Amino acid sequence: MPPNAIELHQVSFTYWRSQTPALREVDLQIPQGQFVVLTGPTGAGKSTLLQMLNGLIPHQIPGRLQGQVTVAGIDTRQSNVVELAQRVGLVFEDPDTQIVSLTVEDDVAFGPSNLGLPTPEIRQRIERALEQTRLAGFAQRNPFTLSGGEKQSLALAGVLAMQPEILVLDEPTSMLDPLGRDRIISILKRLSESRQVTILVAEQNPELIIDLADRVLLLDGGRIVRDGTPRQVFGDVAALQRVGAKVPPVVEVFWHLREQGLWDDPLPFTPQEAAAALKPRLRAQGAPSAAPP
Repeated sequence: MPPNAIELHQVSFTYWRSQTPALREVDLQIPQGQFVVLTGPTGAGKSTLLQMLNGLIPHQIPGRLQGQVTVAGIDTRQSNVVELAQRVGLVFEDPDTQIVSLTVEDDVAFGPSNLGLPTPEIRQRIERALEQTRLAGFAQRNPFTLSGGEKQSLALAGVLAMQPEILVLDEPTSMLDPLGRDRIISILKRLSESRQVTILVAEQNPELIIDLADRVLLLDGGRIVRDGTPRQVFGDVAALQRVGAKVPPVVEVFWHLREQGLWDDPLPFTPQEAAAALKPRLRAQGAPSAAPP
């Protein structure tokens, strides 16, 4: 079993001037190389948890933090945001807020340059980050001429150029069109396959990552109320509905069929699984096969 990249022990956090904790007594261990998705309704505590991992909480966002947060073996209370940024890379929801330069190349170079690294190493990091994020050949482009998906890829490239051990993304697809979402998900898939980086993603659309994540955490009211594989968590429709979290569309359709006594097989999770599950029934009823396109 690999060592833990992230450990939270009895962690609670209350924002300044708030009376209600955003996180409540959270215990969590995430092994190195694991891909973890955080889901749950708005206000569940997902962003708060992610912002603890790179030290924004408590060093820049005021509030009362209780318990211990350890990332890559470092107690976040005992470190600072600059040091933690070399271990934990955070990508936000809006890519425009993360662009700081007038060319793609300079934007990716911003972080490594601030570390005072030698020019050849900075160049090497830029090239690798652009390749990882499908932006090779974009070095001299103005970032503000890019599509939404390309901008978010650039934000991700800037983080990857810091060579973090842990990659954290807060709703990275919520402001993107379908093409942009597919682009980001495909990049995350490639990164996860290497198992060289631990990935945490807050994501409201479970259908995007149901076959990508190793583990899903369902949050509600600042607590982790469900922890399991994607199919365990997203298959528990009652729990998702109870907290107001989104149910994968295919799962929801077949769950309603089951509630009406029209489906007793395992729930499919993707359109492909649904088609495969329905095919024998259609054949048994004599339905004609669809003509090839």
